[in-house]
Amino acid sequence: MFKKINQYLITNYPLVWNLKLVWILAIGILANLIAFVNGFFSFNSKTQLLEYNLFDIFYNNNYFIFYFITCLIILIIWLYFYIKNNRFKSKYPTSRNYLFKEFLGVFSILLLFLTIPNMFKLGLTTRVANYISDEQFEKDVDLINRTSPFTLQKNTGYSNYSRNLSVPVFDSLVTNQEVLELHAKKEKEHYLQYPLGSYTDLIEPYFRNEEFNELLYDKLKAQYPKHNVNFQETYYEYDKDKSQPDYTTYYEPDVVEEVISSTEDEADNSIKIIYSLYNFSNYTFEVPNHPEFTHKYYDEQLIKTLQNNDRKEIERLLTAYQKLLDQHKIGYEFKTKKWIDYIPNAPYFFVKDELQNSTKIQNKVTIYKDHVNVISLNQLYKNVEKAKYNSSIFADFQFFMLFALGVTILIITFRFSSFKVWLISLVGFLILGIIFSCIQLVLNAVGIDFYQEYIIAILFYILFLAFIIYGLYNHKNKIITGVALNWFVITTTFIGLLILSFYKEVKIDQLAKKLKVETYETYNHPEIKFLDDLQLYYLFYLPIVFIIFFYFVINWYKKWQAMPEE
Repeated sequence: MFKKINQYLITNYPLVWNLKLVWILAIGILANLIAFVNGFFSFNSKTQLLEYNLFDIFYNNNYFIFYFITCLIILIIWLYFYIKNNRFKSKYPTSRNYLFKEFLGVFSILLLFLTIPNMFKLGLTTRVANYISDEQFEKDVDLINRTSPFTLQKNTGYSNYSRNLSVPVFDSLVTNQEVLELHAKKEKEHYLQYPLGSYTDLIEPYFRNEEFNELLYDKLKAQYPKHNVNFQETYYEYDKDKSQPDYTTYYEPDVVEEVISSTEDEADNSIKIIYSLYNFSNYTFEVPNHPEFTHKYYDEQLIKTLQNNDRKEIERLLTAYQKLLDQHKIGYEFKTKKWIDYIPNAPYFFVKDELQNSTKIQNKVTIYKDHVNVISLNQLYKNVEKAKYNSSIFADFQFFMLFALGVTILIITFRFSSFKVWLISLVGFLILGIIFSCIQLVLNAVGIDFYQEYIIAILFYILFLAFIIYGLYNHKNKIITGVALNWFVITTTFIGLLILSFYKEVKIDQLAKKLKVETYETYNHPEIKFLDDLQLYYLFYLPIVFIIFFYFVINWYKKWQAMPEE
């Protein structure tokens, strides 16, 4: 049967036969299917959902080594049979379209095998996504969001800096005029001590300023708990990408523990920060199919619950949250007192207790404290969320395309030229890189800086083109022309990006001189950001651009092949 198929292909579809396309595609598709099944069954314990790098299992375990070695052996065998028959080098009449299809065929075969990691991940995410139904996931993450303020975790924010909304019980105590007056006073004192220094401007709303916190602290000092823990001061702005929040931390936990452990008066004078449930504004999950459940919505619900002092609603949330922990076998413990007893009381809801994620170890002695493992529960649902809504088979596909393009160029330049020319091209390209680096070092040593790394690379590119045109036009120097042609093709893969980078560097220097600022201060300028985006778009479309370019370069290879041998 195999002989009949091969005979049919060599007669009717010589390119398909020469590429061994039927067999290699069948093997590639089978390998992808095996990877999918392998990924599906690699998730075999729900404890894996607690791992932050769950979806990197392909690279972190031995899967990558196994598939890499297997695919490498398959591709080497395929490459041997593919290269063994070369109608182009045998001077068999070959059209440009035939050679172009051959290039596309090699590129597609390599890309097929490079998608195996994504197929493995697709199998894994398919199974993880079905671990919890969509409806149940929505209910669970809504519960997690509503309960988050009451988990009292150190890595969340409870300071005035953390909140987004006005809290009347606090804001009615400090007027804007008081904040302005204190700011002016502190600014004056600062410039008397540091005449050449600078002082921080006021931020709106005023409750995010240090002056507001000082004034509020002084007015509530008598009621504020003396022994308070230190929570991180974080700020998550509304309608901002959750993956890149505005984030500030004023104190490292270890440093603060030393401050707290000092005398009451020292601690009282060192930390003038009001921690309250009212200030919490940090939610982990978006609730699918419920656009009304926004960040602002959860903040408003929290403030409403606290203003009503609805302890029953808080206790209901805590009970439901504990059931969720039990369901997923995630640890928590309340021996000293009940969870609800840790929740602060009205009217200010000052936070004075921390429910750490696990038992705390000090001086190699385990101190058993009431705790709740919030991090593990959040990680479990983050993994499910990623599998359901934030995973794609096309992840890193651009990288795979660029890698496949690079290997294809190596194979095709060998295929379309002689082994001698190809070897000289590779070794010579490395030597050119060394020469390029040496020239750059010499210029830097003598103090010459005129974007030489870009200009030299562009000059080399133009020089390659000049050698090609001269050789093909005069039918002379076949080896040099072939080497220059290979170098020209290889360099084309990055010359566009290099020119864009060159223009960007020039533009940065021009803007820095024009605006009289440091170069790094221009990086957020609209023109520079536009050039950054342009570079990303170019990189994204590079494989397509190169494929179009190569279609026209094929004729040069045909003309080079027709040149007389030296």
